[in-house]
Amino acid sequence: MRAARAAQARLADVLGEPEELSILARHPEKALDRARLTSGLFAAMGRGLHRLAAEAAERKWMTVVSGRPTGWHWLRAGEPDRARAALEAAVDKGQLVGVSLSLLGDIAYHADRGEEARERYRQAFCADPNGVPVERIDDEEVRALLDEARGLELEPPAEWVPMVGYAQGVFKLPDQPEGVGECREFHAALLEARKTGEPWHRQRMQQLAMGLFEQLLEANKL
Repeated sequence: MRAARAAQARLADVLGEPEELSILARHPEKALDRARLTSGLFAAMGRGLHRLAAEAAERKWMTVVSGRPTGWHWLRAGEPDRARAALEAAVDKGQLVGVSLSLLGDIAYHADRGEEARERYRQAFCADPNGVPVERIDDEEVRALLDEARGLELEPPAEWVPMVGYAQGVFKLPDQPEGVGECREFHAALLEARKTGEPWHRQRMQQLAMGLFEQLLEANKL
């Protein structure tokens, strides 16, 4: 009872403040005495803190709170449907796009919607490559694409992941250039080479990324 009263007192201080609740949800030991709670109860109360943080953020129309998407808190609270809606709202606002799209990919991945998941991951690398938390992506094959890009000496490697993913059969190739930097230019040259047959488009691809060009040639994907 003493632990519960202490937790209630701590929550009373921050209830309604999204940032404080977000920090508390990420560090529940600040409000909960783990030594006095079973592991199951501690986990359940932790999920409750994430729910409180998400609800408080949404009352203030916040799609990002304390550096994390509000949808991340809904995921930690065990609410994937509400997480998806919140993450899509963050993407629409252009907030933490790489993180939000990656989490949307994770949601689809765990729902056995593999094609949707990989499209979300591809979109994340196209829209915000430096914001993608690659090491936390749940799809192992997608995580491995960054190391593949490094192995091909592509710089910056995260920007090249969409095209490397196409070469590896992980991602589909959109019919319009996407991505950023030289990866987008490579994508545009590939589409133009298919459309016109002009050799200089292939030459440009070789100039941009010889190793990747050779992979695509060998896989008959040019």
